[in-house]
Amino acid sequence: MSSENAVSRKPASALVRTDYRARYEALLHDNLPETFKSFAPFFANMRRLETMAGMLRRHVKGTGKMVLNAGCGPFASEIFVGALQQQKIESFDYTLEFARFFEIFRNEGLLEDVSFSTANAMVVSYPEKRFHLIVMHDLLYEVALDLDTVLSRYVPYLAPDGLVYFDFMNARLRPLWRVLGKEKRYRRYDPQDVRAILERHGLAIVEWQALRSGATGPTAAFHLLLRMFGTANAFAVLARLNAGAAR
Repeated sequence: MSSENAVSRKPASALVRTDYRARYEALLHDNLPETFKSFAPFFANMRRLETMAGMLRRHVKGTGKMVLNAGCGPFASEIFVGALQQQKIESFDYTLEFARFFEIFRNEGLLEDVSFSTANAMVVSYPEKRFHLIVMHDLLYEVALDLDTVLSRYVPYLAPDGLVYFDFMNARLRPLWRVLGKEKRYRRYDPQDVRAILERHGLAIVEWQALRSGATGPTAAFHLLLRMFGTANAFAVLARLNAGAAR
């Protein structure tokens, strides 16, 4: 399939606890510092999780899997993504303001099978562990992180046939976003470069599709129009470690 000929799906049933969303947002708003409070609706937007949740529902089977969530933020994936329930999740984020939410949500009866640490993605190490799934949701937009370098660090932590999920912004749409006055200081990648990077690291693409935007109204309609033309501002990728790949 062409890197920009991606099919969008709407796997609503791949999310769980959606009736908790309002409580989740309220807890974020009440416990984030003033400079972060405006992000509460963003993190509580279930649309931004739907693409990943659908992919994982289709390809992560069973329970008790070892999962690494790199750059977990305030634990939306652990709480709302169905395929991550009843897995053994190790989560980390470098943003100190998110750390308090681990105990907040534990006190709400959540995150029972989750451990958490505050850590830098390019410093943290797991030499004795092998993960069935590594999640990098909303991580690779950081200009300080490079996909090739990140995979060099994390692929050795994958179990045989392990999966890695990530999403990235499409470099081919940077000129359009600049014309629209929407371009921000995010790292973008050309889809063909991403495919080449995956191949170098012994990762075979399991699923690749347009990342559903969390937007509504005219902005959502614009993203739908992009998909109708066979492209997207961002893509979601699920890849599997090839058997016998160099470690």
